[in-house]
Amino acid sequence: MNRFNRRLLIILVPVIVLAMAVGGLVQFSTSRALERAEAFQYRRMLVTKQGEEGVYRFFYATNRSVEQPDG
Repeated sequence: MNRFNRRLLIILVPVIVLAMAVGGLVQFSTSRALERAEAFQYRRMLVTKQGEEGVYRFFYATNRSVEQPDG
């Protein structure tokens, strides 16, 4: 192994290990954030679930005025 290949190996190995560590950290933090978001979503949806499968009850409010029908 010549000197150039040895230097290249010494430089590339830590860079690759560091890149893999950062990628693993990003993947772990992203998956944890997704798990928390899904848990929150399903926890909130249980309040509005009805007895039937796939039926939900939603309430909303608006500040629109009621229009009088023409006639």
